[in-house]
Amino acid sequence: MQVTREVLAVEVVPLYRQHAEILLNESTGLAEVHATGRLHPDLDDRQQLAALALRVQQGYALELADDLRALLRRTAPTAALSEAETEEALKNPEGAEALMGMILSRFREAQSRFLHSMYRMTSLRDAGDLEGARQQMRDVLAVELVPQYRRMAEEQLRGLDGPAPES
Repeated sequence: MQVTREVLAVEVVPLYRQHAEILLNESTGLAEVHATGRLHPDLDDRQQLAALALRVQQGYALELADDLRALLRRTAPTAALSEAETEEALKNPEGAEALMGMILSRFREAQSRFLHSMYRMTSLRDAGDLEGARQQMRDVLAVELVPQYRRMAEEQLRGLDGPAPES
């Protein structure tokens, strides 16, 4: 946050100032979530989950309040967790902690898997091996549970059937 404050002290370009102000507000808000354990309605759900998970890892107790239950109910389906799994986990703070970990873990693993496949896909495509490039996305789709990353892999696969990108 200090670096962002320093940028704001000298930056004159309005667009860059605006981006720095947004970043500072988000960082300050997430630091507050981490410090207090209370959620902020204007911040990203997964970032708040990460801040809370870090707080729990540091030994703080998780307060299973209504807003946290609502956040977990909202985010669990985005990580391909069922309503039944979610409701079972929300019966106690330990279950909610495990649910938070599962949501964050699934996104972290999905992102890593997708980015590595994208790198391999792009290399194969650029080398002229379109079938090998397609197989990279098929491999992702064979194991991916997180809907956002499934959609991204499907779009990449469809894109390989279109015209080649211009160099």
